[in-house]
Amino acid sequence: MADTNFALGAEITLLGTPLNAVFEKNGDVNKALVLPTDIESQKSVTLDEIVEDFKSAFGWKDGSGITNSLDNVKNINPGELKFQLKSAFLYIETGNTDPNKNVKEYALALRVDTDKALPDLGFFKLNSLSVAVWNTERQPILNQLGFGSIANLLPE
Repeated sequence: MADTNFALGAEITLLGTPLNAVFEKNGDVNKALVLPTDIESQKSVTLDEIVEDFKSAFGWKDGSGITNSLDNVKNINPGELKFQLKSAFLYIETGNTDPNKNVKEYALALRVDTDKALPDLGFFKLNSLSVAVWNTERQPILNQLGFGSIANLLPE
């Protein structure tokens, strides 16, 4: 039987460039990966634009500071979070005379769309989060996980 695996993914935009970020645990091995989803979409952002984005996102006015920032955060709307089940799989086979032939496989993947729920900071935006847990090696099931594993994102 395969080890339990875990993956956490996020789609983000940093300095105008869409990125995928993935953390994966396979047995005792931990992996992390961040890579652009579309290299052609890179753009430049000025420091003034970043400062203005911060001021706008956190409701800062001239003279107000970080101490009031949490109270002034605007545009956070938890009611706009959208949840999508990407994969649900459970296969159990028990009662075999050979215990090695008993099977317990599973896969569960969930995507949370945060696009309209969290503010766009201009230079940074969290578009979505994904989480997956699985212990199967069945490729059709693994393909349903959404972002999948780092190995799928970095083909040989």
